[in-house]
Amino acid sequence: MLKDAQKGGFDVIVVDKIDRFYRHLTGLLTALDQLNGMGISLASVQEKLDLTTPWGKLMLTVLGMLAEIYIDNLRQETKKGHRQRARAGFWGGEIPYGYCRGLCSDCKHPNGKDYCPNYGRPNLSDGKRMIVHPVESFGVKLMFEWYATGETSMSAIADKLSGYKVTLPNGTEVALRQKGHAGHGYQGPFSKDLVRSILGCVTYTGKIGYIGTDDKGKYRCRRRPIEIYQGQHPALVSQELFDMVTQLRPLLGTASMNTRKRVVRCYPLTGIFKCGYCGSNMRGVSWREQHYYYACGGRIDHLSACKRRFQRAFETEDKIAGIIREIVSRADEAATFDLGRQQLLKVEERYRRAQELYLDSQIDREQYDQELESYETSGLSKQ
Repeated sequence: MLKDAQKGGFDVIVVDKIDRFYRHLTGLLTALDQLNGMGISLASVQEKLDLTTPWGKLMLTVLGMLAEIYIDNLRQETKKGHRQRARAGFWGGEIPYGYCRGLCSDCKHPNGKDYCPNYGRPNLSDGKRMIVHPVESFGVKLMFEWYATGETSMSAIADKLSGYKVTLPNGTEVALRQKGHAGHGYQGPFSKDLVRSILGCVTYTGKIGYIGTDDKGKYRCRRRPIEIYQGQHPALVSQELFDMVTQLRPLLGTASMNTRKRVVRCYPLTGIFKCGYCGSNMRGVSWREQHYYYACGGRIDHLSACKRRFQRAFETEDKIAGIIREIVSRADEAATFDLGRQQLLKVEERYRRAQELYLDSQIDREQYDQELESYETSGLSKQ
């Protein structure tokens, strides 16, 4: 909306209440100041404030402060609700991979229809407690078992799970897949990031971890739980297996094995350089101490079946640097040409002015000869 305001897309903003526009006092006053500078008015239907008067501005500040107090209090109450729910053993948020709500008769799970054998059957739960998903749970167990051997990386596990077929009790085979969810992923091959998040989630031991929030009230899913409670859902792996995987993760990590004996190289094109085949971001990778490459991030994370080969880092960076230098040099040449042209135009205008003054007898012959010499020296007299 503020971008459209800068373009002059409208003259007034109408809101039902002030708190529907902003619930942060500083943001409200800053946005209002920006709108005033653009000549755009703000009108509230319920408050009916005249923001051109001192009393109207005072009421606006009071209402903005009340809205901020309300949202802060709501954040605290929500935080209490999350902790209380964890203490009761209930999961808060989206159901993790490997579990479902058990509402089979009206199933809306991404891996329900044409995937789960219980789809369309009588409910197995009241929807408040998580139950084991009959297909996804196999994938979770395999992740922990394979990684616990110490011989399989997370990337290799993602490769092995993608397309791994599970035989159901009725004899049918189903290929494992991640469930995905709207706006964040899709049903398809497993990724290394998904495997990493599952191996670090204590929920699969039958417990609930309360992560808490940061100073701004935001939850960060990769933080370690500050409190752990017994959950109301069944465990998919034992506590011993989970602890073994937890101890192996820092030992098998690439960074912990490789960065102790060498300096970590910076890859300036990571996240900027795009794969020409699938469009994913290229990512800097290294092998031993003298081999540095850029690889397709979609291929590394197993999000696409891209066949692009590795790009040598030094050669790629030199080519990009050469392109940048060429662009900069062209820009400098164009700027130099424009500056020189402007100076020549000034000399020409000065000479024409000297002619007019000399004809009007406002300057003598000597002054005119000086301007003529300057004009001829510039080279414009030969054009």
